[in-house]
Amino acid sequence: MVKRAVIRSLVLLAVLALLACSCGKAEQEKVVATVNGAHITTAELQHAAAGYGKNNQVTRHTVDDQLHLMIEHKLLIQEAVKMGLNEDKRFAETIKAFWEQTIIRNLMETKTEELSSKIFVTDQEIAKEYEKMKCRPRIRAVRGARTKEAADEIVRQMQSGNRVTGEEIIGPMFYEDVKGSPLVNAFDMKEGQIEAFAGDDEHIVICVIDRGSVPLPPLKELGKQIRESILAQKRQKALAEWIAAVKNKAQVQIDEKELRRIGHE
Repeated sequence: MVKRAVIRSLVLLAVLALLACSCGKAEQEKVVATVNGAHITTAELQHAAAGYGKNNQVTRHTVDDQLHLMIEHKLLIQEAVKMGLNEDKRFAETIKAFWEQTIIRNLMETKTEELSSKIFVTDQEIAKEYEKMKCRPRIRAVRGARTKEAADEIVRQMQSGNRVTGEEIIGPMFYEDVKGSPLVNAFDMKEGQIEAFAGDDEHIVICVIDRGSVPLPPLKELGKQIRESILAQKRQKALAEWIAAVKNKAQVQIDEKELRRIGHE
C-alpha cells in the first residue's frame, strides 16, 4: 500500500512538474488572449488552427473558431477547479494523460445533473409536442437577411403579395428534421402567417402555405418517448445557457493585432 501511494505521488508530481514547465515556456511566448488571467499563446493557437485549416491553409475564420473553442475550454476548466472537481478521484486516476478532458467531462456531468434536478415536463408540453409531430407544414421561405430590419422589409413585401428574390418553397416538413433550426417555428404558425426569425448568422422569413397532417399512434403510446425527448432538449438548452453565462462573466482579453497576424490578414 505504501509503495503504491509513493508511486502515485511520484506520478502526480511528475505530471505537475511537466505542466509547470510547459506553463513557464508559454509565459515566454507571445500571448494572444487571456481568460481570467490564464494565457493562450500564439503557438498554442497556431497549432490548433493548423489542425483544422483546409489544405493546411490557416485563415482568419479558422483562427477565430479555434480561439473561441480554446477560450471556452479554459473557462470550463476554471469552473471545474472552482467546484473542486480537480480533486475528484476519477480525475486523479487519469490526470497523467487526459486530465483536461476528464475534468471537463466531470464538470459537464455534474452540471447536467444539477440542472436536470430543476427541469420537468408537463402534460401540456407533451400534448403540444405530439401535435407538432403530426403536423406537416409547407412554407415559403426567404433566407439571407443579415439584419432584423432587412428581414422585416421582406415580411412587408410578402404581406403585400409580392414575390421576393430568393424565395423557395419547402415541405411538407417533418418536425424531427428541422428541430434546432429556425424552420421549426413553422409548426407553431397558422396558415398565411408570415414571420421573421433569427438564425445563427442570418434571418429567415417564413410564410406558412398550408398545414397538412399525418396519423400517429395514440398519445398514450408515445408519451414516454416524447417526455424523454423534451427533457433532453431542455437539458441541452440549460447547459448552453449556463456556458453562455460563464462566458459573459469572464474577463477575456484578445490581442486583435496578433490575431490578424496569425490569420495572415
